[in-house]
Parts: sequence; C-alpha cells; structure tokens
Amino acid sequence: MCIRDRIDVAKLFKEPVGFQQNARWEGSVIELDDRGTAAADGELTLTRTDRGVWALGEIAIELRLTCSRCLTEFARIFPVQMDEVFLPADTAEENPTHLGDSKPNEDWQSIDEQHILDLTEVFRQYHLSVVPLAPLCQERCKGISPECGIDLNGESCACQRYVDPRWDKLRELLR
Repeated sequence: MCIRDRIDVAKLFKEPVGFQQNARWEGSVIELDDRGTAAADGELTLTRTDRGVWALGEIAIELRLTCSRCLTEFARIFPVQMDEVFLPADTAEENPTHLGDSKPNEDWQSIDEQHILDLTEVFRQYHLSVVPLAPLCQERCKGISPECGIDLNGESCACQRYVDPRWDKLRELLR
C-alpha cells in the first residue's frame, strides 16, 4: 500500500514540547493490496511530545464499494477521528517490551531516521476499520429480484415469486 503524502517532522523535533504544527492534505491515494484504491483528505494537528509526535485530527476516506443487495458500485466518504502517537525509530526500538515479550512491541508507530512520518500503515488500519461488512448504496435498497435479477431500486419485476409450500400453515396462522 502506498500513500503519496508523507510528513516531514524534522522542524517539529527542534521545537519545545507542546509545540503544534498543522498538516493538511487532499487527494492522497491509498493503494490497497487487492482492493483497488481509496482517497483520503484530512487535517492533523501534530503536537511535539517529550518522546515523539501526537497526531490528532479528522481524516475523510472515500471508498468505492459494491452494494451487498443490488450489486451497484457507489462511492461513500467515511469521516474518521485520528488519535495516534508516533515515536522516532530509535525510541521505538528502545521501548520496553510489552508484557514480557522477547521482541519489541510492534504496535508502536514510528518516524524514520530522516524524520519522515509515513502514514501508510495508519491509513491502512483506519481504512480497514471503516469498511462496512455489508455495504448498502442506500438505507432502503430493495436489492435484486431473486427470480429474474432486475435491480428493484429502478424497476419492478413482473415475475411470480416462488412461495415455499412448507410455510403455508404458518401463513394461515398469521392471517
């Protein structure tokens, strides 16, 4: 996965703790492994901490999805609140292991030796968190006809619905 935008935080590390810098981007393209691409826009407030950088803000991820009922492709924008802490690579390696593990905690986000904050992995994780399990193009999507396959949102079909005779007794009770 690749994002065109990376943030240079070298100047931020020269400032005192608590110093803030805004970072804004538009039209970042997130290339997803096997699912095509997504677009991301957003604005972050980067705050210098005693150990690294705290990134707080909102990102908007635009996804191209396929409706789970009518199989129509559509785009939807998902706003996501971002709240992450990034540590320089040398600090992340020195970080104590988590709960006695023998290897360093891999959950820490890091800033490379050139002081570049790459949001690739963070955006990938936020992308995965907003993808709905069963995306719908609209709340009241009617889906497709089980008999003829026509999209019922635009047309109505004239086919006879199959009625399973095993449910006749239950239908009589409900009348």
